[in-house]
Amino acid sequence: LKPVMERFGKLFREELGKELDHVTAVGFDSIYTVVEAIKKAGTDDPEILKSVLENDFKNFPTSTAMINYSPQDHQGSTMDGAVIVRLTPDIKWELVYEPRFWEN
Repeated sequence: LKPVMERFGKLFREELGKELDHVTAVGFDSIYTVVEAIKKAGTDDPEILKSVLENDFKNFPTSTAMINYSPQDHQGSTMDGAVIVRLTPDIKWELVYEPRFWEN
C-alpha cells in the first residue's frame, strides 16, 4: 500500500498544491478499482464487472487497503494495512504502528 499511497500523495500535492486526506484517498481507491476492473474486463457491462471484481481482485493494492473481493465479500479489505499514528503535544504526527506486509 505504501508505494501506491506515496505516489498518489505526491501527484495530488503537485497537481492541487495541498495535502491528501483520507476521504480523498478512499474516493480515489473506489474510482481506481472500477477503472482497473473495466480494463481487466474489457467492457463496462455490470455483470461482467461484478464477476471480474469477485474473482480477479486478489491482493489488489490501493492507497488505503489491500483488496480481496469474493462472491461472499464485497467489502474486500481488512485492517491488515491499518497504520496507527498519534498526535504529539508539539502537534506532530508520530507513527505508532505500521505493518510491513508489502515487503514480504
